[in-house]
Amino acid sequence: MKTAQRIASVVVLTLGAAGLANAGFLDKVREDATTAAVGTAVTSGDVKQAAQDGKDAAVSSAQQAVQGAVQNATGAAANAANDATEAATGANQAATDATQAASEKVNNKLGKLLGQ
Repeated sequence: MKTAQRIASVVVLTLGAAGLANAGFLDKVREDATTAAVGTAVTSGDVKQAAQDGKDAAVSSAQQAVQGAVQNATGAAANAANDATEAATGANQAATDATQAASEKVNNKLGKLLGQ
């Protein structure tokens, strides 16, 4: 049993000495961990910014779609109003032509009755 304890003591002392010799190794590990944490923070910030950019782009796209729809609806309403105006003008001209034709007919009949 004493032999096992001695071996264990030697191992512990050896590892302890190796640990002191490799203190720089721990510093390197600590430095790498810090660098990784900072990199993650930067990445996290980048992800947040990318998410915000995506949100902004989606809002902008939606606004443009609404503006386009309003412009299309306004254009369609203006076109419908123009078409209605043209139809009313055409109907008015047809009524004027019919009135003129009727007036000429009446005048012709009156002329015949009066012997002209």
